[in-house]
Amino acid sequence: MRAHAAMLKDRWAVRASVLRHADGVVKCGARADAGNWRPAESRPQIAQTLLACFEQLSTALTPFSAHICSSTITIEERDWCITIADSEPEVRAERALIARVVVDGPQSRVPVIWQAAGSSLPLDKFAVDVERGIAAEVRASLESSFMNEPRSCPVILDPWLASQLVHECIGHTSEADNFLDYALPRGYALGYRWCELALDVFDDPTLPDHRGSYARDHEGAPSRRTQLVRDGVWSSLLHNRQTQFQTGAAHRGNGRRVPGASATLPRMSVTFACAGASAAQPLSALIAQIEEGLYCVGTWGGWSSGPQFSIRPSYARRIRNGQLTNEFVRRFDLVGDKFATLAGLAGIGDQLEFFDPAFGCDKFGQDGLPITLGSSHLFLRSMNLRPILR
Repeated sequence: MRAHAAMLKDRWAVRASVLRHADGVVKCGARADAGNWRPAESRPQIAQTLLACFEQLSTALTPFSAHICSSTITIEERDWCITIADSEPEVRAERALIARVVVDGPQSRVPVIWQAAGSSLPLDKFAVDVERGIAAEVRASLESSFMNEPRSCPVILDPWLASQLVHECIGHTSEADNFLDYALPRGYALGYRWCELALDVFDDPTLPDHRGSYARDHEGAPSRRTQLVRDGVWSSLLHNRQTQFQTGAAHRGNGRRVPGASATLPRMSVTFACAGASAAQPLSALIAQIEEGLYCVGTWGGWSSGPQFSIRPSYARRIRNGQLTNEFVRRFDLVGDKFATLAGLAGIGDQLEFFDPAFGCDKFGQDGLPITLGSSHLFLRSMNLRPILR
């Protein structure tokens, strides 16, 4: 059997939202197949879920109600129709939950966004994060100072942002086409030590119930667990058919593409980082090691170009004398060289968390590929901070 690249079709089933303006007016509606909005009561179960989530959000934001310009919760239902040559099409239903809050901050209006997706609505995660994540970010948007000039300092990344760092630095560089393009020509090969600590990094599409999960890639190869980094040492790459042929690799299974694309690329799936043997520490122990630094929370995304990366935290809290303060900082990026930055890894947390973002991964014009990210807290001895001045 000759398996060709998968043909994907992304079909919207319904998008439903509930919106509250600052004047207290609440609107609830639904839209099917990018058509006109109609009352959400046409989808009573979705309408009920939306209003329940909205009530949770409204309760969590009550202390900040005077500063909320608008708040929206959206449910998006999608069907992914994945067809591999010589096999029956597989229809994969997916639901995304997205919360958007616009805050009237001290200097400008500030957007706050929470988002997750999967085979079922992430209602349990939303219930936890609505206070721990959304309300905390709204508070930070009201109380933060801005960074005025570039600097470097010790940084702890929460699991969400840490997973973004691992995705940009180790994940993309371990995609075999990128490895051949910019890592190997610079002298970085398998066996290179990313860091002195026992960091383990995996890409595993066989883990069930994640956005990045799959049984076969779009070339028909069976999925498999790949350990990219073992105890801090680069141990493997992600391959499609082409890079397997180029390098003589023993395995492939990471050839993926997005709707409308003609070629598969080596792409990540469910990528996560955790501590190896005896390397994990509780967050309190990581904070206690820092005299002056930042605890960075959440992510607005990131990008990488060759060996350079940039990730944007939602906000940060200052660490002083080994204690986490309630001094907030916003509007800065963490930037640098992938290899030099990871070489400064000084600590790994003991709680692994996974994230299934509603928005996917972009690469070479193939944008929005479903992926999953995961990490524990990561402590970097020094990271470069660049203020967002515009």
